[in-house]
Amino acid sequence: MYQEVLGKIFESLQDKSKDGSAIKFGNGVVYIAHPGILIASMDAEEAAIFMVCKSHNADVPCPRCLVKKEQLHLISQVFPARTIVSMKAALSDARNTRLTVATRNAVLHDNGLHNVDVSRLYTAGCGS
Repeated sequence: MYQEVLGKIFESLQDKSKDGSAIKFGNGVVYIAHPGILIASMDAEEAAIFMVCKSHNADVPCPRCLVKKEQLHLISQVFPARTIVSMKAALSDARNTRLTVATRNAVLHDNGLHNVDVSRLYTAGCGS
């Protein structure tokens, strides 16, 4: 539901975010602006929902890294980051029809993901 609502809200920005849009700024100069919404502007719960991870109930609850729930107390340890490339690869693996359903679900589970298509949304700033 969240992804559908955001899809409608940001639909008009999709092409502008890639190609830009001519805007006359306050100084009178026309610039090509590329609008975007940064994940960092969201609180942790919204970021988790937007990044399609399962949030606090997940085995991998963090929207920024792949820390396991049972490792959350290890605050000085560095865990692999959730990047656009790694999450796309995980979703691609999970959608591989040559794998068993159990294997595909395990890939999603290991990365704290749901099998949701968010590719139409502009997600500038994800994984940074």
